[in-house]
Amino acid sequence: RRVETFHANGKLLLTAEYLVMDGALALVLPLKYGQSLRVKSKNSKINRIDWKAYERNVLWFQCELNKEKLTTVSTSDNFISSRAEKILRVIYRLKPELFSDTGSLEFEFCLDYNRFWGWGSSSTLINLLSQWAKIDAFDLFFSLFNGSGFDVAASFTNQPFLYKTNQPKPDIETVSMNLTFRENIFFVYLGKKQDSSKEIEEYRKQYKADGQLIKRISEISQDVTLSKNLSQFEDLMREHEQLLAVYLKRSSVQSAMFSDYSDGVVKSLGAWGGDFVMMTCSHGKKIPEEYLRNKSLSICFAYEEIVKNAPNSIE
Repeated sequence: RRVETFHANGKLLLTAEYLVMDGALALVLPLKYGQSLRVKSKNSKINRIDWKAYERNVLWFQCELNKEKLTTVSTSDNFISSRAEKILRVIYRLKPELFSDTGSLEFEFCLDYNRFWGWGSSSTLINLLSQWAKIDAFDLFFSLFNGSGFDVAASFTNQPFLYKTNQPKPDIETVSMNLTFRENIFFVYLGKKQDSSKEIEEYRKQYKADGQLIKRISEISQDVTLSKNLSQFEDLMREHEQLLAVYLKRSSVQSAMFSDYSDGVVKSLGAWGGDFVMMTCSHGKKIPEEYLRNKSLSICFAYEEIVKNAPNSIE
């Protein structure tokens, strides 16, 4: 009986949401939170795969698959097990010998955050199975999804980085972001989960960014990493949000939900209208927390609490 363990980082996309798919340079923050996988291989006469998924040690999904046919035998959720089948079939295509031995496999996935937060439960899953199968995570991801892959890059990169889609492999450049004002940056959960695949599909149908917009957003991504002070950082965030609002023909999150917030900037992260937003405040955490409480929003993290390799933070 053999046991292997793997880990992958969650993510937040600070800049170039949507436009990263059109080739804009994006600034990505890998998180201290993520997902782990324990794989147990057992000699047994039954060729099966037991797949269990936990969220903060509570089982939320399980299924049993036939290891030869990669079909579901039993499941607690048909939709999720059909996705598991799909992923395993791609792995089989890339590396069939993994499934040739008789015996059973047990996959135990464990998220250390709420799966509705949009921190990369799919991308960490792809990374973990790629580590187990010893295949390229991007090969697996792009065989299954039509996103940009920035979240997959975050799953194995341990500090903030600039990301650009490219063929055959994306460009990943780690940056040392010495944001001296990082205690003024917070991440707030809006309580709504966005369906990333659906958002990507809609975006690809309706939009194609022009070169000028891609160029400016790419410049902002780079400038953010060099921000000397909070007001410079806030100006860049404000401009980014305004450019996207005009381009997407949508209200910015600050004007739609936080128009009475005057202590800093609120910026969308990832798909607009759900998951997390970034909020700045020059007076520490107390003011945004009080303000958010009045809006019935209770989940607010400081930058250093969740961003991997934030200087002076404990990993």
